[in-house]
Amino acid sequence: MYLEVDPHGDTLIILQNPPSHPSSPSDTVKETASKNQFEHQFLVSKKHLMLASPRASKVFEGSFTEATPREDGLFRWKFEPIFDPKAFETVMKIIHGQTRDVPTKIDLTLLAQITAIVDDLECHNTLWFFAKLWLNQIKDRIPSEFCEDLMRWILISFVFEEPELFKKATTTAIEHGIDDIPTFNLPIRPRVLEDIEVKREGIFSNLLTLLYHLEEQLLDKSIGCNKGCRAMMLGTLSQGLRAASLSPSPSPPYISLSIRPTLRQLTATESLDYYCAEEGNPSQTNSGIWIIQKPPSSRKQSQSFWDQLAAENTPTKLVRHKCLLKDYLSELLDTTESQIKGLELANYLGV
Repeated sequence: MYLEVDPHGDTLIILQNPPSHPSSPSDTVKETASKNQFEHQFLVSKKHLMLASPRASKVFEGSFTEATPREDGLFRWKFEPIFDPKAFETVMKIIHGQTRDVPTKIDLTLLAQITAIVDDLECHNTLWFFAKLWLNQIKDRIPSEFCEDLMRWILISFVFEEPELFKKATTTAIEHGIDDIPTFNLPIRPRVLEDIEVKREGIFSNLLTLLYHLEEQLLDKSIGCNKGCRAMMLGTLSQGLRAASLSPSPSPPYISLSIRPTLRQLTATESLDYYCAEEGNPSQTNSGIWIIQKPPSSRKQSQSFWDQLAAENTPTKLVRHKCLLKDYLSELLDTTESQIKGLELANYLGV
């Protein structure tokens, strides 16, 4: 039996069920061959298909077997098990002008499934009105973390040419992706996936260059007001790099590292205050003076040589240094933030 999209149709579209994904080995055993091979069939009009779909025109006007009717007078076009039957039915109804039964609201999953079919059949113009109607109702729901829904948004915004949504979704993918980006079996262009990964790796590479340049500046005394100050910041930086999994320095493709969590960890690096004797430290390098009050010494108790030496070398005033590691980190983290930009849709259209 088939669904009559067009009761007077001359073409039978055969849609195989997508392969099942059993949750356990026992489920695989229970699956029967008849269930796996079950097909959905749609009786449609070849004329309507060819008007709406450039790909259908190529199929039925070419030298393919689909261009020749069978004994029953029907043309047949069989699809691999990659499309959702409900989504396919929706697309066929819109192509045939049967819009009365087409829903005005759909969820993101169904929209992505419809988008995959539209992309394959190249029937963007026919579905354009409904696609924009559906999109306008959910376009403020782009995830802020990497997930399957985010990849659905990348596909939808690409196929239906939504540059702002595409840029926003790819920005999130760049800052939350971890090395190989899963497609979840969505037909996203390989070049888009490659460019997301290239940008992610580039941002990590630049960040590491900045961080280790800061380390070199501390080691060669380019920054910091004295030895103790530099030692304090260098130790804090080393701990921050280790906490962010950036020490030892990782190599591309920076496996298991994600930009956004890495930046959060670096931002949380604690900047410790450094105090030292006032002598030899100009006032412009400190942000306050603390006077040390020595406890009165007991006359009955004689001091050892070492106690006397320590007392003589104890400073009478301490100053707190203005140098803070967070000031240097903030600058390079701001630079990294400015580099996190999504892809421009215009670079992929018509290619």
